[in-house]
This record gives sequence, C-alpha cells and structure tokens, in this order.
Amino acid sequence: MGTSKQAGIGIARKTGTSGIWAVIGSVPQEQSVFQDTGLSANTTYFYKVYAYTSYLPTDISAYSNEVSATTASFISPPAAPSVLTAIGDNGWTIDLTWTDNSTNEDGFIVERSPDDVTFAEIKRLGPDVLSYSDNKVLASVPYFHRVRAFNNVGESANASASITTNFLTPTDLSGGVAADTILTAANSPYFVSANYTIASGFTLTIEPGVHIRFASGVGIEVRGHLEAVGTASAPIVFTAADPSTATQGAWSGIHIANQLGGSATIQYAEIAFAVIGISIDCCDGGGPVEIYDTIFESNSTGATAGFSRDFFSLYYRCTFLDNIQGLKSIEKIIAYSKFINNSYGIKDADTTSVYFSVFEGHTNAAVNGESGALQFSTIMNNNIGIDDSFAGLTITKNLIYNNQIGVRRAVDGLFTNPPVNNNNLFDNTNQNIINNVSQNLDATNNWWGTTDTTAIEAGIFDFFDDATLGVVTYSPFLNAPIDIIP
Repeated sequence: MGTSKQAGIGIARKTGTSGIWAVIGSVPQEQSVFQDTGLSANTTYFYKVYAYTSYLPTDISAYSNEVSATTASFISPPAAPSVLTAIGDNGWTIDLTWTDNSTNEDGFIVERSPDDVTFAEIKRLGPDVLSYSDNKVLASVPYFHRVRAFNNVGESANASASITTNFLTPTDLSGGVAADTILTAANSPYFVSANYTIASGFTLTIEPGVHIRFASGVGIEVRGHLEAVGTASAPIVFTAADPSTATQGAWSGIHIANQLGGSATIQYAEIAFAVIGISIDCCDGGGPVEIYDTIFESNSTGATAGFSRDFFSLYYRCTFLDNIQGLKSIEKIIAYSKFINNSYGIKDADTTSVYFSVFEGHTNAAVNGESGALQFSTIMNNNIGIDDSFAGLTITKNLIYNNQIGVRRAVDGLFTNPPVNNNNLFDNTNQNIINNVSQNLDATNNWWGTTDTTAIEAGIFDFFDDATLGVVTYSPFLNAPIDIIP
C-alpha cells in the first residue's frame, strides 16, 4: 500500500461504444474534478473512475458507474473574451483575468510580447478558465498580453492588456543552511546567487507559492532533507534568473546527495530551464526521493538518478514537457504521469517501471529502456514508441499506435528477449515491431488492428526480412482490441 500522497483517483476513458478503455489521467485523492481537453467534435466519450493507493494495479478500488458525454459540433469560432486585466504587483508574476463570452470554446490561448508587436504563445488553457498567472517575467519591465478563445473551427479575436511589473528586491540565498529552515511565502520571491547547500541532518521547508530563481550555473545541493510541498493553486516555482528568455540548462538544478544522506519530498512544483531538474547520486545512505504533481518543463533533463540499494525514486502524476530528456537513468517508479513533446520521454531506463502513463509527441523515442516494465500506458504520435536494449522491457497491456515505429527491440545477446504480449499494437506508420536482434521474440496475444495475417506480417520486421535477425512469433493473436485498464 502507498502513502497518502501516492493515493489518487484514476480516470479511464473510451471513445464510442466500441472504443478501448485506457487511463487518460489522474488527480490526487483530495481533488474531485478532472478536465478532459483536446477532444474531437461531435464524438461521444465514456468515462469511469477508480481510487488507487499505489502504482500497483492490485491497489485499486472497484470502478465507478460509467457516464458519457458528446462533444458539440461547432459551426463557428467562439466569441472573443473581454475585459482582460493584468496585475503585476509581485514583480515576477503577472496575474491575468478575463471574461468568457463564449459557450463553445475548446480553450484559451495566452500570448506575451515585450513590444506589442511580436507575440509568443506561453500557455494553452482548457475551456471555462478565467485566469492565468504568468510567472516568467522580470520586475520593472513592460509586458503586453493577449488572450483569445479557440475551437476546432477557428479562433476568436484577442482581448489585450499591458502592464509594467513592479520593482522588487528578492530575498537572496547563497551558501546554505545548517539548521532547520523555512522559506516563507511572505519573504518570496527568492534569488539564489550562489550554490545553496542543505547540510546533512537538517531540513529546508519551502512553503506553497514560493518562487525561486537561480543565477546561471547555480543550484541546490541536498545533503539533508528538502520538503517542498505546494498546492494546486500555489505551486512552488524553481526556474532561471530570466525565464522569459531562458533556454534549457540555464541553471544547475536540484541535486540530491544520496551518499551524504540527502532526501526530498516535492509536490505541486514547477521546475524549468535546468541542466537537470532533479539529480540523485549513486549509491547508498540517503532517500527516499518522492515527487508528486510536479511539472518538469524545458530542462535539458527533467530528472535522473544513479543506482541505489536503499530506495527507488517515485514520480506520481508528474508532467514532463519540452525537455530534451524527460527522465534518464535507473531505479524509478513512474505512475500516472504525462510525457509530452520531449526528444526522449524516458532515456536509458534501467530497472524502471512505468504504469498508467501517457507518451506523445517525442521526436526521438517515447521510451528508451534497458530493463523494467511498461504497463497500462498509452504511447502515440511519437517517432519511436518503445526503443529498448540491454535486458529489454517487459511490455504488456499498453496502447501503442500512430507512431512511426511502435516497438524497436535490440536486447543484448546475453539476455533472453522479453515478451511483448497483450498490447494493442497497430497503425504505426513504418513498422509495428522491429526485432533488431538475433534472438526470437514472443509477440503473441496482441491486437494488430486486423486479423489478416498478411497485413500483420507486413507490420513486423524480423528474420523473414533479414536472416540475421530472430523470428517474431505473433500467433496466436487477438481478434479484437483489449482494454488497457486493470
């Protein structure tokens, strides 16, 4: 059984009466609202939910009743929002609010400009949202914002506002602490001008809503304990000195010194523009490291870890967006998380287990793995869905479709080729499976999108295409798609 922070509500959805049930998201146990966005018009979706206490498929409740909803078929773009107001009292944040004048929007697009000429999109929000906090601005600088509604037909006109943010002097952090210390919201924001160390045996607690920016090349080293627990409405922000112009790798990141006793609990945080958002040392002496409900955005690497005999790092309900590598390295448990538009979603995953997660839009591979398990996850619209090597991943009960390549297998000859069973594996543009090794591969009991054996074989690259490779055994195969929920 898991801890209270691990517990949550899983949301399952299928499209139409004959669709595939899949987990599309999750919320912590204290929340009771989930917004499903990016849907197709004039389409019926079915939903059911369940409670869970850990990542294990056995630790779930019975399902709720099923409900359905049909999206509208719009014939015109939405009406424009109005009365956009901007408040920049904080200096590092501009709070935007507006009036929603439409009933048919799919959401809102928020843009920012330094000169009222060149605008860049900074956020895409769901329907019925009436506010947004832009925390990627500088103090005493003029900014221009505009907001417009959109749906599948088109976009509305813009609502516009401008403001010059207030002057502020952030609280300076440098050197470190050798006593239990609290970074309070009252003294926020903070600027880390030189590397900041939490000494062994002591705790740094960061209150909800605290905003921390880092000078170039600077970061936090945790030899004691970091307790950074925000809230959904007041997340804790770790970012670059100037996030309005920052690129990946602008500051060092949060380093957990495992061998010196480092540990961390992070929830409702945003970590952006770091070299490595969270890095965990090899080998023993520290932990645990548990990350919940946190956004890793535009980092070179979102998080990485070395080998540890003491603990696996946990990532629950996290989002990895626009990183070069979302997660890298070994010994992680990942559950109910989203990996969107990274180069690699997960890179070099060794002894890593992934459950109930979504991977979409990766230019290299969604999952690049060496050993572990991948279950109950959706992998779609990537260059390569799963690209594994070394001992290979056990791949079962997943939805793998609309990638260029579904699964590319290249395990080391010292290991048995692990099976790929009980998945929905179809409509991948180039190949559903490439068995790029001499060992045979058990790929039985999958749904290939068809029962036509000629069509199934056309989506498999193996011995019959290159005699140096092993045979992919695909029969018996499923005659219909399977649900990928427990």
